[in-house]
Parts: sequence; C-alpha cells; structure tokens
Amino acid sequence: MSAPRSPSRVEAIAACPLLTALPLRVLQALGPRFEAIELDVGDLLFEKGGRSATLYILESGDLEIEDEDRILGRVGKGGFLCEENILRPAVHKNRARATSPSLVLTLDKLALDALWKMEPAVAAFFQLAIGSRLITELRQANEQLVSLCETPLEDLGHTGMRRILEVVDDPTNQ
Repeated sequence: MSAPRSPSRVEAIAACPLLTALPLRVLQALGPRFEAIELDVGDLLFEKGGRSATLYILESGDLEIEDEDRILGRVGKGGFLCEENILRPAVHKNRARATSPSLVLTLDKLALDALWKMEPAVAAFFQLAIGSRLITELRQANEQLVSLCETPLEDLGHTGMRRILEVVDDPTNQ
C-alpha cells in the first residue's frame, strides 16, 4: 500500500452520498485532511477484529466486505465505510478487500479532533452529516422492526423468524 496525493480529493468526497449535502466551503476545508491509500487487487483495507476510528471513502475501485466464508457486500466508487467509527471507535466485524486497483480516502478521529480545534464550524458540519446518516439508518431499522411486529405470524415469509417468534409468544415457555 502507498499513499499517493489525489488532485481530485474535494471532487471525490463531494461525490460521496454521505457528504453531498455539505457546502462547498466545508468540502474544500475537509479535502486536504483526507489521506489516500492505494490498494492493489487482493489487498486488505482492514481486517476483522482490528480497531477502527476511521471513515473510508472510495475515490476509485471496488471493495468486497467479507466474512470468513462469504461476501457480505460490495462498495464502489463514491461509496463509504465505517462512518460511525470516526465518532465512536469500534472493532471491525468483517474485512474489506480490494477487487480492483483502488484509491481509498481516509479520515480518522485524530484528524477530526484536530479539525475541531482549528475549524470548529467545518467539524460541526461534518459530524452533523454523519449523525444525520446514522439517525436515518436507525429510523429505517425502527420502521422495519415495527413492521415486523405488526405482521401476523402466519404472514412472515421466513420460517426461522416464525419459529423464534412462536417460542417468544408461547405463554408456556417461561
């Protein structure tokens, strides 16, 4: 892995759905704070179990998110990973592997903390964008849970879920 300088860093972060709502002046202040990592095919961006306090944005290339034995998802150009980890560091539950030559932009918690000291308004806009995304995800998860709870047991398509709910709903199973 190497760390090349990208002339289009501001354009790359502006194209990321996580940051598209940010004003241009905020994106211009954020751009130079992102570091770049070049990955070749097969290189790991991060490994399961590793500590993370970093947001990753793909400027180019593709990554697969893997468990031990299967592919859980893919992230392509403009996609992002681990946005919540920059606010609250965590441990990676999976690994991310490059499936094509990739350029990944990274911003870690230390860089965000420095941004708070030097440009608090920019840091606030950035954290609000991430917080808004997390709130939207929580709201969607809550709506799905409410929908599941309101669905009659016999209408659930997933037999495993029906079995779990039958056990929970069984008054003799105390």
